[in-house]
Amino acid sequence: LVCVEVMLVQGEDCEAPAPVQEVLQAVYAHPALSLESCTELEAVDARRVNQISGGQKAMTYGEMQPGSWSRLLADLHVGGDDTVYDLGSGRGRLVVQAALETGCRRAVGVELSKQRHQQAARAAKRLSRYAEKMAHARAAHAAEAVKFINGDMRQVELADATVVYLMNQDLPRKLNEQIWEVLVAESERRRSGDSPSATRRLVLLTLLGIRGAGEPSHILPSSQSWTDAVVNVNLYDLFTPPVPPDLELGPQGQDATVPSSEGAR
Repeated sequence: LVCVEVMLVQGEDCEAPAPVQEVLQAVYAHPALSLESCTELEAVDARRVNQISGGQKAMTYGEMQPGSWSRLLADLHVGGDDTVYDLGSGRGRLVVQAALETGCRRAVGVELSKQRHQQAARAAKRLSRYAEKMAHARAAHAAEAVKFINGDMRQVELADATVVYLMNQDLPRKLNEQIWEVLVAESERRRSGDSPSATRRLVLLTLLGIRGAGEPSHILPSSQSWTDAVVNVNLYDLFTPPVPPDLELGPQGQDATVPSSEGAR
């Protein structure tokens, strides 16, 4: 278990790097896509979310601050070979930011609420329009990489996932455990070579520990929208692909540097 201590300044932590923040502000400038709007679910939608999830907190909503998400993405060295999943993605801001900031292969948001999913889909359209209007290459790539799914996170195929974020602050314990089981099963397929992603890592980020998951590999600090206090993020390293024998040693017999989730340690 590795704990990383970082001084967080709440005001600064509210923003992503300037080029990314500029696009995020443009995409989410509409009042219907505001953070506050995500707490205003229609009764039918809230009941459906609670019924399927087994919880009672459908109206509760919060997000990791952009600066913290940016730092985590950097700590994990997320890049062009990664596929980022946000399970419980709400209005989709973390998904859009990941695609903008890292150039990842895909960024996928999964949201059970129909209303919040519609917000995310609207944000994706605004991102595409922004990229076209401003001839913005980074936004154009992000618009192609982003995908939003309206459904139960337990039933989504995660075969291509490399980095999974589960904002599980208010999720029922059983749901947390079921997601863990899905990810463990995928990691075992990679370990046995039965997954198309057998050469790609798999890490999980959560706010709360999961029963049966053991100790996280790392604990990283974050700022969240609902509190001024530092909130720890647990990082579970489920699978790190083995180093091919010809890459284990450098040309002079020295250890070669192999990018992986080890960079976060």
